[in-house]
Amino acid sequence: MIPQLREMTDADRSFIISSWLKSYRNADSVTHLSNDVYYTGHAKLINDLLATSNVTIACDPSYPTSMFGYIVHDANVAHYLYVKYSLRRHGVATMLYEAAGKPSVATHFTFVVPKLPFKFVRNPYGVYP
Repeated sequence: MIPQLREMTDADRSFIISSWLKSYRNADSVTHLSNDVYYTGHAKLINDLLATSNVTIACDPSYPTSMFGYIVHDANVAHYLYVKYSLRRHGVATMLYEAAGKPSVATHFTFVVPKLPFKFVRNPYGVYP
């Protein structure tokens, strides 16, 4: 099955925030933070990005409210790309990356990024190279 792409709706917001917070919690750049500082600060950052960025979602075409994964992006910057664990290594991340215009800068890196079939320049400030 080929995923369908769609834009974020208000109903998607809680899953995106929750999955981003949980999956990014063990990233090298934030492991030193207490849970209180991380979850409070990063939830605010995510909400700010969701209010101003594009969000593209891959879903099951038969169930458009489902979500296989998403990418939060602006112009040449990918803020976060997430794919559900059971659907990884099926081309969903590549599809989202291409739908976002193949951004070359990423503001958030996890241990998964080096395994992707495409490359990003890490820039936590989202400034274009």
